[in-house]
Amino acid sequence: LLSIQFQWLAATPPDYSQQQASDVPAWSLHTTIELPPQLTGVVRVAAAAWSANYYLLDELLLQIIAVSPRGEILHKYGGWGTGTLALDLPVQLDAVENSVFVLDQGQRQILCLDAMLNPVSVTPLPNDRLPLSFCRDVQRRFWVIYEDQGGIFVYDEIGGPIDRIADRTDGLAPVLHPSLIACTVNMVAVWDSIEDMLYLFSLSGQFMGKQSLPGVPSLVAMIWAGEQLLLATGDQLLALKPLQTAVTSIADPQNLIDLSIRSRNIIGLDPSGVLHVFRPLP
Repeated sequence: LLSIQFQWLAATPPDYSQQQASDVPAWSLHTTIELPPQLTGVVRVAAAAWSANYYLLDELLLQIIAVSPRGEILHKYGGWGTGTLALDLPVQLDAVENSVFVLDQGQRQILCLDAMLNPVSVTPLPNDRLPLSFCRDVQRRFWVIYEDQGGIFVYDEIGGPIDRIADRTDGLAPVLHPSLIACTVNMVAVWDSIEDMLYLFSLSGQFMGKQSLPGVPSLVAMIWAGEQLLLATGDQLLALKPLQTAVTSIADPQNLIDLSIRSRNIIGLDPSGVLHVFRPLP
């Protein structure tokens, strides 16, 4: 296992001399799932805890697709020429709370679909910004980062602004070039792709720490797996525990471009349209 050492820079720096090294559980490849050949533009995957199916975002077809564990197409939403139901420019999706959430950059909104991909509700976002990614926390709020503006913006389910965190006015931890964001039950992680810096915030918006990752290429995907962050760089799949002292290479990822998780299994998507399912080692 490749181990890359680092140190967190926190609002109150932790005392590593009193900490014990903790092992990061390793995963191994369990199976692969080939997607139907007509799905040539799949760039995102979401695995729901409440279903055995997988949800995919195809940027060429402008569709959200549900597929079975065998890769069979079950449901679709969107697509060219579908009128008011069309997706304009979908860029991100997640499957939580028995729903599938899709960030449509073109229409500046987050769309909520049910398990069979029927539309349920829409959360509008500001028209003067370009949303890049989002996550949904346990309080049912959306944390959104923008392509053309620093900081993190928090909204309620109807698009009402709740908070603005870590923008240029934040002298402690401004996140000026956010590119990835991930929520867990008590923390939010944000990756700044220009500074190569990882930031942590509590759900109340309090800054908890930041970390540069020397020797780690730019990240393309980031998710939480319990108390660990899983990071995909394109040619590496890495795991770290926040406020610990090592990043560990955990699997041979086959050039993964996106990640999701179901229970303790990692689901990775590669550019050729294959899902890789990793299980934790006993």
